[in-house]
Amino acid sequence: MLLGAGAAVDAGLPLTVELAERLVKRANSTVDPRRRRPDWISTLNFVYGAMVGYQAEDGGDPLQAVNIERLISALRLLENSAEHEVAPFVANWKPGALGIGVGDLDRSMGRAMADAVKRAIGEDAFFAEGPLMEAVAGIARSATTSGNPEVFRIAEQHVLEGLSEILGDIQSVEYLRPLVELANAQDGGLDAITLNYDLAVEEVASTYGVGVERSVPAWKPWSALQFPVLDGNINLLKLHGSLDWIQNRPSRGATPPSIVIRSGTEEYAGAVGSPPRPWIVVGEREKLATDGPTLALLQAAEEVLRRTTHLVVVGYSFGDAHVNALIRNWMLGGPPRTLGVVDVTWERRSLGEFRNALLEEYGADMSEGRESRIVVVLGTTEDRLAEALRRSPATTPEPYATALSSTAMPDGVVRIDMVLHGPDLRAVSINVASSPTSMGVNTFSRLDAVVDEPPVRYTASFHYASFDHWTSGSAISVYVRGPLPDGGVVSIAGERLDGAHHAEHFSAMLPQS
Repeated sequence: MLLGAGAAVDAGLPLTVELAERLVKRANSTVDPRRRRPDWISTLNFVYGAMVGYQAEDGGDPLQAVNIERLISALRLLENSAEHEVAPFVANWKPGALGIGVGDLDRSMGRAMADAVKRAIGEDAFFAEGPLMEAVAGIARSATTSGNPEVFRIAEQHVLEGLSEILGDIQSVEYLRPLVELANAQDGGLDAITLNYDLAVEEVASTYGVGVERSVPAWKPWSALQFPVLDGNINLLKLHGSLDWIQNRPSRGATPPSIVIRSGTEEYAGAVGSPPRPWIVVGEREKLATDGPTLALLQAAEEVLRRTTHLVVVGYSFGDAHVNALIRNWMLGGPPRTLGVVDVTWERRSLGEFRNALLEEYGADMSEGRESRIVVVLGTTEDRLAEALRRSPATTPEPYATALSSTAMPDGVVRIDMVLHGPDLRAVSINVASSPTSMGVNTFSRLDAVVDEPPVRYTASFHYASFDHWTSGSAISVYVRGPLPDGGVVSIAGERLDGAHHAEHFSAMLPQS
């Protein structure tokens, strides 16, 4: 299994973009209008607003500009912006990019200035060396230096606290029950790689008495993580960290950091220094960093992938380069290795470069007689997870669809019942022609389509009927106005969810009326 953010939606948890927005709203809801807004909230607003504005400048969707990973990554980078390798090439940072408070004066500095003036009035040398000159110099330094980058760290601390609170509010984990059932059913249990920080998998496993091995508490920088093959057990590889993992950074630089676990409201055993925060990694830099178990987890993920022939991906948008590399390299192992995908949408224009590349390389190509090594299950994790764990890529059946019967209806309408045998189709269009040679040229005055399991959006015209999704094994009824000639055919076109090409065409012979 590979679980992405979409796999947590049915637990009542927000997606990454919604999560970032909620955290910003949460911070601003605490502001007392009678008092000055805290610097960390101003900083958070600045970072979030700048990222939204930047995406909107070229007409991009501003509502998709900031997800939680990008928000935290920006805060961490800006905290150390002066050390960033591109810093020498940035002539003018945006005001506030180096810390809220550029040019602001601390109130204590103003009091020091007032006191120095009072004392200096009675002195012979008004601007002589002394408190007044020191206060003036301090004001000059404050007015010409950058802001306080520490405010970015404080803002991140508050964001992580809010993140822990929101992701800790899990509504239900029952929809993940198929995972524990699979762990119990198949030899060697289940290896699950997750990109999520929440504890949903741990909770469902605990509910049904299945062991979970995360290995990280025993991690040492000089050793590999161990995920043994055990019946009735889930090996859970949390590549991007976890809400209950805290990195212990010893005061001595020569001592390597370690990961400690927090349980409930207990103290973080062994954690020292600044207030503890969840160990999570964001951005491509951190996901390949050496300070922590990140690389060890990636190596362990490669190891567990080597021992499987089928990987089911749930709720992952294929947006992480290092995770895509894992999938790509694993698929290079040859035809025994197959990929299943559970997703709520599979429109080719929204697939992204990597998913399209997967389909082009490993999807079905009927024109070349190539079978698919990918199976796509369209729907939510709650509705389709159990099915996805049972399904694997199937060979293209012959026929792909069958017209089961045609029945005369009132007012000269004929109903044609059809069933789909092949893999799911989307963007389906159906045309009834008088003969195979006239496919694509409708000779009838009206054509409608109805699917047995609504809701399905469809349009009807004088030439064809179309609808969004036709699930393998399900039946539809097409209604044609006018008598059907002998030898007529139903022409079907649609995008195979597991296919390399945008559209496939096939036909079903009409039964005798």
